[in-house]
Amino acid sequence: ELVNRVQNLRKNSGMEVSDRIAIRWEGDALFAESLAEWGDRLSEETLALRLEEGGAEGGEDFEIAGKEIRLVVEKA
Repeated sequence: ELVNRVQNLRKNSGMEVSDRIAIRWEGDALFAESLAEWGDRLSEETLALRLEEGGAEGGEDFEIAGKEIRLVVEKA
C-alpha cells in the first residue's frame, strides 16, 4: 500500500515513473520500525535515493494499517 501511495504522489507531482526521488516522512515509532525492515524494498520499487524521517511539513497525510503518516515525494 505504501508503494502505491508514493507512486500516486509522484504522478500527482508531475514526475515520471523513471524519475529518481527522495521520500520524507513523519509517523510513529511503529512506522519507523516498519521502514527499518522494509525501507530498502520501498526504495527499490519506487526508485527512491533517499528515505528520510522528518521535514514532511506540507506533505500528504495518509492512514496505513490504522496509523497516520505524512509523506513528501521530491525529485532527487
